[in-house]
Amino acid sequence: MFIIRSHDGQYEAKADSAQGLEDYIRQSPAPGRVFQVDIPLDITLNAVVVRHKGEPDTVYLASGGRTVGLTRDTHSSPGDVGVSCNPDGDVVVVDSINVGFREIGDVFTDRGIVWVVPGEPANAFLHINAGAGEIPGLVRNIAEQALAAINGKVLKHFVTKTA
Repeated sequence: MFIIRSHDGQYEAKADSAQGLEDYIRQSPAPGRVFQVDIPLDITLNAVVVRHKGEPDTVYLASGGRTVGLTRDTHSSPGDVGVSCNPDGDVVVVDSINVGFREIGDVFTDRGIVWVVPGEPANAFLHINAGAGEIPGLVRNIAEQALAAINGKVLKHFVTKTA
């Protein structure tokens, strides 16, 4: 399911499928508009970063009694997953897991990233420019790529039925 919001976070609609999301955005009356698309995830997820002096940071994801450690992806040190978190501290809570699924310069999304926000339940979101709706199949493709990235980078460690 997708929850469609205006860029300022105001609720607009729900779509039960990637095609439904495309249909809604294609009918958007305002070119240049940006939509926030929320993707509720059926999982409780906790995440922390452990910083190591002189070594790559470790991102620990935990859900359902299982914990996995992944290498943090940064500009200076490639790894498994990028995150946003407080810059201070040796062990810090993750604000979001930043999953790249398109090129950083993609004009139809915000840097080609889908953000996974830990919580109970966890949630993911991305931004899609209304101009994507002018190209048949593009919004559906973006949504499917985002879901595949969430599944491939985060959910696969914990569930067999994914977003």
